[in-house]
Amino acid sequence: MSGLEVTETDANDARRALDDEIAVHERAIRTLKSRRNTLAPIAQLPPEVLCSIFIFISRQGQTDYNNGMSLDWTKVSHVCRYWRECALDCPRLWSAPSFQPSQKWGLEMLQRSKMAPLSIRTDTSYMTPKAVDAVHTALQQIHRISELHITAVPSTLQRLCAPLNRAAPLLESLLIHANPRSSYYVTDEGFPLADDFLAGETPRLRRLELIRTRINWKSGILCDLTSLKIIKIPHASRPTITQMLDILAKMPNLRMLWLEDFLHNVDLDPDSSFFNSSESQTDTAMPGAIALPKLRALHLHASTLQCAAFLSALKMPVSVAFDLVVRGGTKTGRDFSPIFPLFKRLGADSKRTIRSLIVERCSVHSVMLRAHQNANNTAGHPLFKLELSWQQFTPSTGAIVMHDVLRALPLRDLRSVQVRRVELVDSDRWVGALSNSPKLRSIKVVGDNHSTRELITALGQVRASEPRKVWIPSLRSLSIEEFSFRGDCDIIDEEYHEPEDEDAMLEQLLDCLMWRQECRAPVTELRLQECRYIDDDAIARLEEVVVEVDWDGLVQGYSDDEDEDEGYSDYEYGYFGYPGDSDYEDDLYAGYLPPY
Repeated sequence: MSGLEVTETDANDARRALDDEIAVHERAIRTLKSRRNTLAPIAQLPPEVLCSIFIFISRQGQTDYNNGMSLDWTKVSHVCRYWRECALDCPRLWSAPSFQPSQKWGLEMLQRSKMAPLSIRTDTSYMTPKAVDAVHTALQQIHRISELHITAVPSTLQRLCAPLNRAAPLLESLLIHANPRSSYYVTDEGFPLADDFLAGETPRLRRLELIRTRINWKSGILCDLTSLKIIKIPHASRPTITQMLDILAKMPNLRMLWLEDFLHNVDLDPDSSFFNSSESQTDTAMPGAIALPKLRALHLHASTLQCAAFLSALKMPVSVAFDLVVRGGTKTGRDFSPIFPLFKRLGADSKRTIRSLIVERCSVHSVMLRAHQNANNTAGHPLFKLELSWQQFTPSTGAIVMHDVLRALPLRDLRSVQVRRVELVDSDRWVGALSNSPKLRSIKVVGDNHSTRELITALGQVRASEPRKVWIPSLRSLSIEEFSFRGDCDIIDEEYHEPEDEDAMLEQLLDCLMWRQECRAPVTELRLQECRYIDDDAIARLEEVVVEVDWDGLVQGYSDDEDEDEGYSDYEYGYFGYPGDSDYEDDLYAGYLPPY
């Protein structure tokens, strides 16, 4: 037995010696591979450049609410020894910890970031308790956080923000969103920030966003901002217009202002001296207005009178891009004239004129307008966007609002206009709305049969005083979509009108086009898309009058099994296929549809 034990001991010693020798050779091979890798072009990059590339890759998945769920970018530290050394020696690479899918990774990144400025972007609404604990740990280092974007339910926010009573000297961007989590049960309480939040000391803060979050309006963090967004502040905590103006007076470098449901719910009186003053009726701001000389974008969501009062109290550059959502109140209804003085400012900049305008019905209670500087490209950011809504519904309200707004807009350089599904625009309103557009060359109308017929009527009108003069002589392009060339039942002034002669509409269009040609104001381009009761024969007749007819080739409305309600476009049908249930106000709207 002793001989066997000696033999086994010798074998173990020999095995260890061989393992040690193998390890030596493996280290030598790795060293040789590393030396070989240095000959590759990518290995010639200095660590600073390589780390910049790594940082760029790591930030690809970031949003305002999360630093990114995927950690695939960490694979750059597994490629070779040189890359790993560069990655681990770059604290900034790890300065945006992600606490999902693993909070352990977030804590590890927190350690690797050393003393680099941190970017904390996280949505804790559906996080596990351990992940929330990890976020809480990260917030203890508020002294080195440069970005802090938190979305959470109020109870979680209370826990996370409670210890944040120290100064944040590096903080540049702050977003706090009190998420109610459930869309079916939303309280108006919001989340209250403590008066000593961040000790009121954020010398580098430039971007602030508060969503359903209450704040002391005298807080020291509300100054020297370049971007401010306040959304859905609880009613009891909303500032008055005077308080909001005092806040903005501390932000002379403000570039972006987004205010939504932000003002104290006090109904201004439209008959007050403010709205009747000469200052409120001009294109200049009222005396003592707050100057925001660097403002580039303004979004407001408020009532008509609140918007009018707030805008009149600001002195802004003429180049500001406006995005307004205006609600007609109980006192103003569908009258939006208090905000019309703003439109004079829009026409003050000769380099930013309105060349393209889109008017669209959003619902039976609202219309939206978008104005663009480029007549041929409406995909970019508009010069201004305006959404107007009202409470009481009548079928022609949208047409009245469109007429009044277009009359007030500076449209002297307008080249193209689109009107989408705005109901019951009669010929007089068409003429009134576009009477100040001498350079208009293109009109596109979509959806409503009555509005389209009235447009054709207006384009072919013969005036007794000027028999050879047509409306909009500069018009060259006419586009008609979703139109029925046979007169179906219409609702005009709440009365039903029987269908007219089958070909009357086509004949009226032909007469209009021929008349304009005789008056030397021809329409040279006609587009017909998704129209009903139009076929090859009709197109052939139109081509005899118009140089270019662009038809999609769809023949609709002639089949024997056509529904008896065929006069309505698909837009008027809701999910169940019945007229009137396409909007949430279906009960109101259905009352104006004919029986079936």
